[in-house]
Amino acid sequence: MMLTKIAAAALAAGLIAGAAQAQDGASYWQTVQSNGVLRCGAAVAPPYVMRDPATGEYSGFFAELCREFADVLEVKPEFVDTTWDNLVAGLQAGRWDMSLALNRTPLRAMAVQFSVPAMEYQISLVYNQANPKIPADPVSVADIDQPGTTLAVMSGTAQDKAITAAVENATILRLPSNDETRLALMSRRADMLVDVRAAVQKPATVAAG
Repeated sequence: MMLTKIAAAALAAGLIAGAAQAQDGASYWQTVQSNGVLRCGAAVAPPYVMRDPATGEYSGFFAELCREFADVLEVKPEFVDTTWDNLVAGLQAGRWDMSLALNRTPLRAMAVQFSVPAMEYQISLVYNQANPKIPADPVSVADIDQPGTTLAVMSGTAQDKAITAAVENATILRLPSNDETRLALMSRRADMLVDVRAAVQKPATVAAG
């Protein structure tokens, strides 16, 4: 299968912590220290957040950031498995102290506090060049935003938000995991895969609730 990519949008991913107006940053982290554990809500999205199904061990750029913050706070890191759709709600409900790799939006920023972006990346569209639904050499989302074209994306992710805002005519197939979106493309259930492409990494800091 020949695959090519076209950039759709540039985004920034960071960490979020705490309810927006629940308490000041110092007391928020003091509470974490008192509990002796930093709970990080983790939705799997390779290579940023990965989970070994055999051992349950987490790895990836943002998983390492969770461990580094725990080291600074002198507490134990703990990963709480979740989905992209629940990363904000679980934080608000107190199920974890920090959510990993979530993009800032105005609506989310009203509910939780975000760190400085830890990473910038682009949205990519992956497709089979032999697919007759896709025009030759597309250069923008508008070129593939046609009735009858199906775009597979992981539900609740930044790429879901970006492509939802960009298309009007194509069908968006939202699936719960990266593996399922890739299988949808390979099985031709979808014509395109909406994915992320890493760009420049930056140091991260945390803004507390």
